[in-house]
Amino acid sequence: MSDINSITLTGRLTADPKNEKNCTLFTIAVNTHYKVQSEWKCRATYVFCKAWGFLAKKAENLVKGQTVALLGTLESYAKEGQTHLFVNVRRLMVMPQGKKEEREEGKEPEVLEKSGEEEDLF
Repeated sequence: MSDINSITLTGRLTADPKNEKNCTLFTIAVNTHYKVQSEWKCRATYVFCKAWGFLAKKAENLVKGQTVALLGTLESYAKEGQTHLFVNVRRLMVMPQGKKEEREEGKEPEVLEKSGEEEDLF
């Protein structure tokens, strides 16, 4: 049965990832563009992400400002009486860097995903 809890996001890392025990933590900024009357505006939403196992090792090499696309599940935890949300990353695509005309021709995004042998930590 497929998982109904699924989220797909594309954004930029707000800082270099941090390693904690067996997971890597990072935050991405996801931009939303909207129009107010005749003027376009942009709002950033900051999304906290956790990668485990194989993905955690690969995510260690990400850097601030890098664009990533990810697929995961939306999870929550309680801390100091408040509920916080984060994305439990299942698949991560590292997007090519630089302006389109400066990128290597034909360079595809690097796709990283959890292997089938890894057990879920949630």
